[in-house]
Amino acid sequence: MYIPILKNRDQELKLMKNYSGCFSEKMIPLIEIIHEKKDEICTIEGIQERLNGKEAFIDYFTFDVETYGKNVGVNKCNIANDLRGNMKLYFEKIEKILKYDNLIPVVSISNARDFTKEDLKAFLLRIKQNNKRVALRITDEYLYRYMTTISEIIGKQDFFMFDIREQDIDSKFMENEEIKSSNIVARKIILNSPRHRNIKNGSYGEDGEDGEDGEDGEDGEDGWTNLIDNSVALKYKKEGFEGFGDFMGLKDALPGKSGGGKGVALALIYLYSKNKFYIVKNNDTIGDKKPVDQGLKGYEKVICKINLLDSKEFEKRDCAMFNELDTMQSGKEKKNGSWATWNYLTMVRYLDQIHRHMIE
Repeated sequence: MYIPILKNRDQELKLMKNYSGCFSEKMIPLIEIIHEKKDEICTIEGIQERLNGKEAFIDYFTFDVETYGKNVGVNKCNIANDLRGNMKLYFEKIEKILKYDNLIPVVSISNARDFTKEDLKAFLLRIKQNNKRVALRITDEYLYRYMTTISEIIGKQDFFMFDIREQDIDSKFMENEEIKSSNIVARKIILNSPRHRNIKNGSYGEDGEDGEDGEDGEDGEDGWTNLIDNSVALKYKKEGFEGFGDFMGLKDALPGKSGGGKGVALALIYLYSKNKFYIVKNNDTIGDKKPVDQGLKGYEKVICKINLLDSKEFEKRDCAMFNELDTMQSGKEKKNGSWATWNYLTMVRYLDQIHRHMIE
């Protein structure tokens, strides 16, 4: 089972609309609600429309500064900010989810949202009183505190989501063994964020391994990167989990207060057979005395290099990402895309590969 994790931003909403056909009982999206604005597509009603009747986990997300930093753009994640420490508002939002048969409420326990054992028990029982399924999402530091309470409440039809965030799955062997031997009968899923928030685009290509064709990612060249450890996708079953979830090649990051057009143009192309990401980047700079990265303009070169990649090796045929890229480049005015566009293409490729090789 695979759980793609999305925030309700424009590009993730676009992915939901265009690729809801990929979703099934084997691939259920987990949607983190970080922003709401009346009459816009980011609301529960808008999301429901895009899901086209498919099931989804809904997590009314909140955050702590220690994890996500001080540069969070509050206006871009208003509901996540409003929910900080506001349990009354949180349950109002959860009750809104209960109106929809295909939406599964997620109760999250983390540094940003802590419960007493009594409150958690009461909270879960209120959700389940009408035979509603529930998902319990918990980070590792709270596992032992709530293990008994969780096992007493959630049943076989529910979901237990162990969220290790950016940590390595092997480092959680004690917690994984504890979960295996526990009385939790719910379906067990491990969530993780393989692409770390603090690694900038320019860092990719300095860490690569030799590929079968001799290409590598060293010295700023394109190649298979080791900076994204996707090993959870291979190890989750051995560790006793029924499924795994991740951010489809994106960082688990919240919108910042400001953004710019500069930076290193980077494309990440996931290949299921290697369980790795191939990086294509533009290292060219502008200026002599104080050179700066070309920013979005660099995607012209990135696209040219992507077009030269071997079609068979990278499974270009009928690939949703390459089809999207062809559409962008067709017509008189070829479009190179924005930073958000390339986030979207990264997700499309990952979803397509997982659906093609793991789900179908």
